Amino acid sequence: MGAPRNDFWRRLREGDKFVLLARSDNGRTWETKPEPASEAGLKKAVRDLAFEIQEDLNPTILGTALLKEGQYERAFVAFRDAADRMPGAEQYLNLGLALALNQKYDAAILYYEKSLAWG
Repeated sequence: MGAPRNDFWRRLREGDKFVLLARSDNGRTWETKPEPASEAGLKKAVRDLAFEIQEDLNPTILGTALLKEGQYERAFVAFRDAADRMPGAEQYLNLGLALALNQKYDAAILYYEKSLAWG
């Protein structure tokens, strides 16, 4: 068992860059792109890893985080993924919000109406 652990750590620290890895209990893995071995690189890698995990596990949470960062197009994609997985009033409301914040008002109204019709 020692060799895989050593290989794992070598992979994380290559030269002046590193990669963050996460594994779920069911064996799903996530990996960041190489980032500089610095405080800023670590912050970016942690953020990117969290977004990647949320994209797989709960796109609604990811969409909400992206809205807070002003990334309305990416938030819309995350909310659309959530709506595809489990359609409902909340998902359509979120889609409308992402569009409205991106000043796509006509499309936003369609999703708001869809949300109202759902529930």
